[in-house]
Amino acid sequence: MCRCHPRGRHRLVEMFKDLLLKECFRTKVTWKNATRGGWRGWYMWTDLQSLEQCLPLLDGMPQAVSESEAYLLLGRFFDALLGRYAAR
Repeated sequence: MCRCHPRGRHRLVEMFKDLLLKECFRTKVTWKNATRGGWRGWYMWTDLQSLEQCLPLLDGMPQAVSESEAYLLLGRFFDALLGRYAAR
């Protein structure tokens, strides 16, 4: 997403947001040895409200003029989202 041409980032950012909300936050798995009742995802480290509050931090990525700037924006998103968990 960061290496993509700035014009193509908008679609990738929207796809990433959708993936985070629908697939990464909380997913039921059917593996035989699944732990936590078969639930997996980011819900173990953050709550849905925090995720939704942090998603707008990704909105600046399509306007990033360089790959470095895009990486900084992505880093800010992950820092805001998972920083509280890491601090604990």
